[in-house]
Amino acid sequence: MSWLNQISLCGIVKGDISIKSFDGSGGMIAEFTLTTKASFTKGKGSLKASVVEKDENHRIVVYSKEIITDEIQGVLKEGDWVTLSGRLQYRAENEGDSGSPYISIKRGNHFNRFNFAPADAAEVNPERAAPSELAA
Repeated sequence: MSWLNQISLCGIVKGDISIKSFDGSGGMIAEFTLTTKASFTKGKGSLKASVVEKDENHRIVVYSKEIITDEIQGVLKEGDWVTLSGRLQYRAENEGDSGSPYISIKRGNHFNRFNFAPADAAEVNPERAAPSELAA
C-alpha cells in the first residue's frame, strides 16, 4: 500500500535564492528558505496567559525547470509570499543519519508567488505585482 507524502506551505522567502544549472542534462535546481509563523497561547486559562509567536524555517528544493524559469529565476526575491506544495524528504549527510528535512518541488507540484505592495505605494511594478494589483 502506498501512502501520500504531500505537504503545503504558505510563507515568506528568507535570504538568497540559489539556482544551479547542470550543463550536460539541461536540468536546474533552486534552493531557498521559506519562513512560516505559528502562534499559541501559553498558560491558557490563567491570568498570566500570553500569546507566543514562533518562526519556523523550511528548506525548499525545486527540481522543476519550468517552475524555476517561470516563477523563480530573476523574479523571486527575499520578502515575497509563496504558497507551494511538494514532498517532505530527508537528506542524510552521513550514512546512518536520519537526515535533515526539506521540501521537494517537482513538475506538477503547486507553486505560486505573491508580492503584495504596501497600500500607500505610488506605483505597482507589473513584473512583480500580484494578479489582484494588476486588475485595479
